[in-house]
Amino acid sequence: TAMFITVLGSLISALLVPAVYIYLALSVSNSAVGEEALKKLRELIKWCGTWILKLGLYIFTGYMGLTGVITGTADSAALKMTKSTISFAVPVIGNILSDASETVLVGAGVIKNAAGIYGMLAILAVFLEPFTKIGVQYLLLKLTGAICGVFSTKQVTGLIEDFSVAMGMLAAATGSICLMLLISTVCFMKGVG
Repeated sequence: TAMFITVLGSLISALLVPAVYIYLALSVSNSAVGEEALKKLRELIKWCGTWILKLGLYIFTGYMGLTGVITGTADSAALKMTKSTISFAVPVIGNILSDASETVLVGAGVIKNAAGIYGMLAILAVFLEPFTKIGVQYLLLKLTGAICGVFSTKQVTGLIEDFSVAMGMLAAATGSICLMLLISTVCFMKGVG
């Protein structure tokens, strides 16, 4: 499981990060020139980047379902709350990640039982730190785009919105890889004892 998640995470980051850079370059070019072909190409790159991430998560959730690596049951109220939180918190692919909510909750229970509450908080702090940094930058870009929509030109507003889309794609990739690493840690803890 750890090897599968490592390969999948590496593949996502190796394909998605260049797609985000290309998307940003096309966004800047489109903002400067305003050419329709650049806009269409930018949208194609955005679709490809989102598709890469979604495909990786579908493979991951399919693998988790087939192998049954982490099994157990979670409280239905906690499961419903976790699904809605993940769906809201992670841009682009939150709905896909929310399907893995039961695995996340069962995994959190395994970590809590094995490492205690402080061990669980330490593991989550490692995984949440990069996601929080990118998430805050994503929200700041969204806020800047909203302010520019009132006070600036259409090109500048569009460019800032494109940058927030790129940051949303990075936040989605980071959240996905953090979730996969969390589940990998749980699998390791279950395997050790």
